[in-house]
Amino acid sequence: NSQLTSHPDFINRGGTYYLENKTITNCAGCGITIENTTLPIVIQNCTVRDCNYEQRNPGWNQYKAGICLRNVTNVAIGGYRNTIVNNTNAGIRVQNSTHVDIMDNYILNNTKYGIYVYPDNLVKPPYPEYVKYITITNNTVIGNQEGIDLAEAFNCTVNDNTVRDNTK
Repeated sequence: NSQLTSHPDFINRGGTYYLENKTITNCAGCGITIENTTLPIVIQNCTVRDCNYEQRNPGWNQYKAGICLRNVTNVAIGGYRNTIVNNTNAGIRVQNSTHVDIMDNYILNNTKYGIYVYPDNLVKPPYPEYVKYITITNNTVIGNQEGIDLAEAFNCTVNDNTVRDNTK
């Protein structure tokens, strides 16, 4: 949490940390990574594109995406539209997280998932409730291999999304 509170890209407004108005392109791995925090965070009005698109890290497949969340609580991706396009593997990847809102985003042409929500892949079924209370609303998810994938997630809400032209 201390890395986040002192990070120059995050603005603290009343105890909520905002990452906004950023453009991230041609990055290796994830464009934006938030992990291991319970601080309230909002990611809004950002563009994340072409992250790891050219397979610059061929042996590191687990966390390729535009935006990666892992072991977080109280994160919102959206509000003011984010544009998340042409990333390797996923537009948004949420692992072992709770109380995450994904709203009002434009998620286009990511190589596998538009939005992928899942538990730690080292845990075997039956999965404990590591992933819960994820809300996915009013997103446009187009041209990915899979639009929205909730793998072993509990008490989630998916409403009013436009999901089309995905291959699965």
